[in-house]
Formats: sequence, C-alpha cells, structure tokens
Amino acid sequence: METFMNFLGVFITGVVLTRIVITIQMMKQYQKAQREQMSQTEVINQAEEMEPKLAYRPIDIEDVTDHISGKQIPKTQAYQLVRGDEIYYFSSWDDRTNFIESTKKVETPSDEEELA
Repeated sequence: METFMNFLGVFITGVVLTRIVITIQMMKQYQKAQREQMSQTEVINQAEEMEPKLAYRPIDIEDVTDHISGKQIPKTQAYQLVRGDEIYYFSSWDDRTNFIESTKKVETPSDEEELA
C-alpha cells in the first residue's frame, strides 16, 4: 500500500508540474502576441504623428470689403454684384439696392429721342 501511495504522490506531482509548465508556455505565447500588437500600435501611432495636423478652419475664412461702408465681412455672408469685370460686395441687401439705384444710367433727352 505504501508503494501505491508513493506512486500516487509522484503521479499527482507530475500532473501538477505538467499543468504549471503548460500554463507558463501559454503565458509566454500570450505575452508575445501582446508585444506584437503593441508594436503594431506604436507603428500606427508614429505614422499618425508624422502626418501634418490640419487646424480646423471654417469655410468663410476669406474676407471681402463692403463697397459702401468699407467694413470687412466674410465672403460667404456678402451680397455680390457683378458689373463688367468688377465684383462689388455688400453687407446688406439694402446697400446693394441703393448702389444699383445710385449708379443707374440717367436717361438724357437725346437717349429718349433715339428710342422713339
């Protein structure tokens, strides 16, 4: 019986040691996979750092001068009037309308006679 107990003790010790060795091997594989993943993440992070960072800029970054008041206004919020090759910008529709009215060609009597 004593021999059997010794054999059983050796067998159980062998099983426990085998499980410990297998667990250590699995932990090494897990750590290796984790290191590979970390190195890939570092490569991606380094690539992102190398890319130029663009600051957020709104669309209306270009300012134009109001033809009537001389104020600077965003181009996307300005009213435009094109005459010939010139572009006129206005901060309000009323300013645009007043400019059109003030620059209308005044009809002279000779112009009226030519029309008739």
